[in-house]
Amino acid sequence: MGNVGESNLVTGTINTVRQVNNQNCNPLPPPSPPPDPPCHTTTTVYDVTTTDGQPLEVQRFASGRIVIGKESYPVLSNIGGLIEIGGGFGLARKGKEGKSFILYDDDDYNNDDGLKDGDKNETIVQLRDSLRYLSAADGNYPEDGKPRNLYASSYVMPEYNWAISQSYNQTNLQFDLNVENGQDYATIIIKLTQNRGSTDMERDEFWIGYVLFGYQGPKLEDFDGLDPTGMFSERATQGGSPSTVFTGTQISTCDCYMSATCPTGGVSCVLPNGTPVIPRGGLGSIINQEINQDLTRYFLSPPLPLTSRVIEEIKLTIPHEIGHQFGLLGDQKRTTFRIMDYSDYVGGNINDETLHPEHINIIRRRVKSPGN
Repeated sequence: MGNVGESNLVTGTINTVRQVNNQNCNPLPPPSPPPDPPCHTTTTVYDVTTTDGQPLEVQRFASGRIVIGKESYPVLSNIGGLIEIGGGFGLARKGKEGKSFILYDDDDYNNDDGLKDGDKNETIVQLRDSLRYLSAADGNYPEDGKPRNLYASSYVMPEYNWAISQSYNQTNLQFDLNVENGQDYATIIIKLTQNRGSTDMERDEFWIGYVLFGYQGPKLEDFDGLDPTGMFSERATQGGSPSTVFTGTQISTCDCYMSATCPTGGVSCVLPNGTPVIPRGGLGSIINQEINQDLTRYFLSPPLPLTSRVIEEIKLTIPHEIGHQFGLLGDQKRTTFRIMDYSDYVGGNINDETLHPEHINIIRRRVKSPGN
């Protein structure tokens, strides 16, 4: 996608200012435990009117920043027309009634912002390590022994120069802050097809996987905001909403093809009448990089102990989503289907970056290009 511009900030005017005291944050005498962080004894709340007259998206600006004149403050929470920051009237006096403000989201898709500015005027480009396990080179990386191309076992080799030479590798697409699903994923299908010049170039001997580097998926799944426990309040789905869209009436994803020993929980590739069939696969994938960055930071240093992680780490997302384009299912909280599943972990161990033999079997038997 293109340039963020000023689409990820909100301006407006402060109407009233008030101080809020939270007695629950006062330390209790021993042996009572201290309040759970984050806990602010005193906060300042601004009642505001936005320039466009629209209410603020709930918790979108939590952990973001508000600028009032030459002063700047971290935002604790927001809802409707209310913005809460830490501290009492000392801060409240900085934001007087009638003052203008700029409110910045904490989004930082490439993790390079000193002051939070919602990626103002940044151009969305491919993040480093996005294609780490989809290299055109053979073998493993010497530093960790992990595959350069995890699809090599399926006899699939990525090739990028052709798309570049045909001008299919585009970098000037319209920026969208949030790509909503729309009815039956109609909005995403439009996004995936409106700039796809390679549609008529697919061949049985030359498959095309289509990836669009985006920013954020639906607003309710974009991992903005924190709840009182410190956990992200908007749990993303479908890999932080890097969305793979499926078309066609036959079975679209599965795990095992003509196998008598499909692992527990696996789905066989058969039509409703029991006829084995190679799945059609997906039309393409939108990789929402800002959500991936949120999730990567979160799982590197979670505020609460976790017993499982999801697949959204930056270098795992595209190989996982390309797997869906090949018609592979997975997507369960287990390690059975490796890169295509959501792994359980202790101590932060990441998912196995390989394909399950059943998935290798499906890809090797494929004739048609994914999506055809």
